[in-house]
Amino acid sequence: MIPSIVIQTTQGKGWGSAVLSRWLTTMALLARFLQLLRFLEESLTCLDLLTTPPGQIASLGVLLYGTLVMVGSDASTAATLAGSVALGLSCVLTRPRF
Repeated sequence: MIPSIVIQTTQGKGWGSAVLSRWLTTMALLARFLQLLRFLEESLTCLDLLTTPPGQIASLGVLLYGTLVMVGSDASTAATLAGSVALGLSCVLTRPRF
């Protein structure tokens, strides 16, 4: 918001003010773009977690729970079924040796 205030106060003062206002606008756009890149980097970190076996199991459990609740199951039944499926998937993915 600061660049817009500077642009308004420097308009009409010659060629230098136009260059300054364009430079400030460009810097504001670059700052926003940098924020977007930082957000994308943090999102990729979260997606890296979801590609691991525990992340896949957790996301399937939450997704299945939400689907069962939306279909009409009560919360305890949905949690039990989603937990059972997630536990089965955990055994398949991690292959524990007994």
